[in-house]
Amino acid sequence: MNDIGTGIRFFLRGVVFVALAFAFLTALESLSKRYPPTDSQHRNLSRIQTVYEHADSIEVLVLGNSHASYSFDPDEFPWKAGILGLADNDIFEVETQARALAPSMPCLRQVILTVSYTSFHWDNALGEEERLLHSRRMFYAEGLLTPWISGDFRNYVQGKTYWLARSDHWRNVVIGLTRGIEWPTQNSPTQTHEDLREHAEIRVDRYLGRSRLMMAQDADLSQATYESLNRTIALLQDRGVDVVLVTPPYYTSYSERMEAAGKPAKMRALTRSLADENGVRWIDKSVGIFSSSPELFRDSDHLNARGREKFTRWLVDRHLDQGTVTSPCAASEAALSRDLTLDDTQRRARVGLRDTSG
Repeated sequence: MNDIGTGIRFFLRGVVFVALAFAFLTALESLSKRYPPTDSQHRNLSRIQTVYEHADSIEVLVLGNSHASYSFDPDEFPWKAGILGLADNDIFEVETQARALAPSMPCLRQVILTVSYTSFHWDNALGEEERLLHSRRMFYAEGLLTPWISGDFRNYVQGKTYWLARSDHWRNVVIGLTRGIEWPTQNSPTQTHEDLREHAEIRVDRYLGRSRLMMAQDADLSQATYESLNRTIALLQDRGVDVVLVTPPYYTSYSERMEAAGKPAKMRALTRSLADENGVRWIDKSVGIFSSSPELFRDSDHLNARGREKFTRWLVDRHLDQGTVTSPCAASEAALSRDLTLDDTQRRARVGLRDTSG
């Protein structure tokens, strides 16, 4: 009996120790999230948390990289919209995010997948810069049972410890606790054509350099990304979700430099093939009515607040009000509303009860 009692006490102590350790680490993680290492991580965390917090009511979900977050205004959609555009997000990460989020979104009627010029030639796991993986690890960190990309278990583990093993060694936490941190606003100054042209030169060269490095490490990268996006579309369609592919507006100088490298033509061929194969719409506004208006851009490949508002309104008015799938929540609410208008005799008839009154 003494051995049994000793064993029980040892077990209970172990349970208490684990519970206290879990509570301590949870408190540390919560503190860490208050003061992310960088402004970019602060914005990404806010986007991830917002989507998770409103998962049960979101009807339209936008997934992609920063081009998604800066191209769509959630207030301009006629339905509850969630925008998950994370810096440097690649197609493999979008697939993981769709797999993790869709099952927890009962009202989801439509998903917009943004496709950029370099989307099919980009894999953050093949990049030389560690920061390219920050968005991936942050998303891994937020969901309790988030799936991981095949062969990416190392980043998954780093994601689960993301807010404890910080890249800044807790520097921003110390600063935040001692004197506070004011994150910069996203209001961008007015851009001129010359400003945007100069930005495009630097931005396109940087993107092309990273993309070439990634493709040099994987000759089949375009095929792998194509198949990943194909799987994403299929898993969403299997849930009855309307999928729309969108290539958002870029400033003229940005598109011209990308065209010189042949990126847009390759992207359009692959995206058109995907759209035809899956029977989904693809809306390509990379060039056109928005691209020559510098007042709509914060830089050469991102719209500003005014540009987001105008583009989203145009998209909804011209395209997204056609062929959309009815929200499951809207259908349920309509059925409930109809049921509430029935009198007592009709309700009894619907559930198979005989009217015994008189």
